[in-house]
Amino acid sequence: MILEEVKKQGGVILESPRESDAVYNHIFEIGAVEDTFNWQPWLPLPEDQKRTAFCVTFSRLNCAEIRNKKDNGNELNLSDRYLGVMSKTSLQGNSLNNVSDVFRKQGTVKEDVCTWKDEWLAMPSKYWKEIKDLSGVPADAQRFSGGNHSWVYGRAAMRSALAFSPLQIAVGVGSNWGHAFITDPKDYGSYHAVTLYWIDGDGNYYIYDSVGEATKTLDKNYNIMQCKSFVDLPENWKEINKTAYDSIHQVFGPMWSPADIFARRHLIERGIYGAVRVRGTYWVFLIGPGGRQIKDQADFISVFGTKYQNGIVGEIDSTQAKLLGINLPGVGSQEAGWHVELGSCFLKSIFN
Repeated sequence: MILEEVKKQGGVILESPRESDAVYNHIFEIGAVEDTFNWQPWLPLPEDQKRTAFCVTFSRLNCAEIRNKKDNGNELNLSDRYLGVMSKTSLQGNSLNNVSDVFRKQGTVKEDVCTWKDEWLAMPSKYWKEIKDLSGVPADAQRFSGGNHSWVYGRAAMRSALAFSPLQIAVGVGSNWGHAFITDPKDYGSYHAVTLYWIDGDGNYYIYDSVGEATKTLDKNYNIMQCKSFVDLPENWKEINKTAYDSIHQVFGPMWSPADIFARRHLIERGIYGAVRVRGTYWVFLIGPGGRQIKDQADFISVFGTKYQNGIVGEIDSTQAKLLGINLPGVGSQEAGWHVELGSCFLKSIFN
């Protein structure tokens, strides 16, 4: 698909996760996963969204249809149009959270109850009134609802979460999107939602797409902007989730908020809320559920677009570091060989 077409169709509206949102990394233990589960045998029949901005509903329902096919052995085709309209998808698209919330609370119907016409898919702005009109859906039509959903941060957590369900990811799309193997173009025309069904041993992402060819592979270094899991959550997940945020409030106070650059660089959407340096060292850590240790200056520049830390990185002492999950045993400096253990859900490494 050419870049101009992607720009016209809209896609994912990136949003900042809320503290009340479930975070997979907080709630589940994430260990080393040798080989991720591959959902390829249960992929549904391809559907092409064409020029519509309904990629979030297509990819969310693909996840549900894949899981149903594995569990029940039958093909279930749910209405992307119905869920998209009910979740107030616009010509610019929708957010991952909003669509999953509406699917969980209100559900959708089968595709044959609320379907598309080819001309609507090809020219959605012209037929927007018709697309939004759900008056033909019978009030007693069977509804199918989605379950829990949670944010997933980093490849290690994504590998773990794939054991339970396919994942929904949001990525930037460039002019090379039509390729079978896609490297990150860095110059995005829009953001797009797809279904992730496997991560291979090298870390490449295998996706099921509603634009162009259904199956594609993203290079292991592709920038995953957001990711959703649909595993069932324990009853006490809210308490577990809240506890994970207590440490950051203890260090920075309840009124703390990220610096502007974290919004401008779309870091908040990726679960990165701040950056700290431990006094007496050169180490910089990104904090938040998507946080990790910065590897070197080149890594810092790639994240923030600058080599300067002023206004971005706050200095913390060793006591505060431990509250944030940075374990610095002994006393000394970086040169003395401090060992860093990312022991908190705020500082999970994204590397395998």
